[in-house]
Amino acid sequence: MTNEAKQVALEYIEACGRKDYDTVSRLLSPSMTFVGPGNALTGAAPYLAVFQRLGPVWSRSDVKKVFVDGDEVVVIYDFVTDTPAGAVPIVEWLRVEDGQIASVILILRPGHVQAGSRQARASRRSMSHLRLLRS
Repeated sequence: MTNEAKQVALEYIEACGRKDYDTVSRLLSPSMTFVGPGNALTGAAPYLAVFQRLGPVWSRSDVKKVFVDGDEVVVIYDFVTDTPAGAVPIVEWLRVEDGQIASVILILRPGHVQAGSRQARASRRSMSHLRLLRS
């Protein structure tokens, strides 16, 4: 399961960055759960809708590191935006069941640039797009 879980997780992260919503949809369990900053969602359809709203600012995902433990995969990557904020560091803790993402825990650090700088303001704008995960 370890190799399959890693393969599914990476295919999902890469498909998200490419805005390949058909692949993302195929990789999500219909009853998947999401927990992130200030929010939780249940179901692939509402979760996919969030990705579609993030699309305008998401340029790609640059994977930095992957950790695997059985059916759980932690992926550290840069959520690369087309805004002055550039890359936003993200950690996703994924659980894979039967070849699909069953749960996602999203961890992000919005204060990754100095407060008050132009880059920080742009980062806050990018982070506001990530907050779409709350709706």
